[in-house]
Amino acid sequence: MEAGIIVVVVLIIIVAAVAVFVFRRRGQESQEPQTGLNGETISATVLEIEEKTILVNPTITEFGKRYFIKAEWINDANQRSYLFTSAPLPEVPEHIHVGGPVKVRLDPEDPYEYIVVLTP
Repeated sequence: MEAGIIVVVVLIIIVAAVAVFVFRRRGQESQEPQTGLNGETISATVLEIEEKTILVNPTITEFGKRYFIKAEWINDANQRSYLFTSAPLPEVPEHIHVGGPVKVRLDPEDPYEYIVVLTP
């Protein structure tokens, strides 16, 4: 009987220790900056807002208009030009316009890995 109680107490202690470890680990991760792609955010210039009709639902062959933000950034360090295209958008955000800035989060090791940030 005593051996069973000891086993239960040991299991409870192990579960509690694991729970504390997991919660501390999550707390550390949430305090780290969330940059995405482990990269940097740059400001690119919007060159074009392209409208395309694309297949939006292949199950019922539904087409819809989608918008693509195309932007350019010139790296001051090496004077290279990079072009970025957003994912398809159902509408253009009000703060985005041709000639204006748009944020792009990119991987400095591979500038062709990027995310066009559409929040103001």
